[in-house]
Amino acid sequence: MTSKHTEVLIVPDMSCSHCVSRVDRALRSLEGVEGVSVDLDSKRVTVQFDPSVTSLEKIEAELEAIGYPSAGRGVTDGSPRT
Repeated sequence: MTSKHTEVLIVPDMSCSHCVSRVDRALRSLEGVEGVSVDLDSKRVTVQFDPSVTSLEKIEAELEAIGYPSAGRGVTDGSPRT
């Protein structure tokens, strides 16, 4: 059984719909990422991923690589941290 993990990241450098598209596309391209939701107004990115395939560190590294570094974590949906 695959466990899905959800994290909410704060990405303050997003400012327009192009930013949202770029972040969404980049994260969805990562192996193990199962869902992405980007909220421009709150500058939050919610990512669902399989922790046996990828990690939060890899997700944050991808954000940094495309010029949108994470400024920390927001509130998660209550799924257990691994």
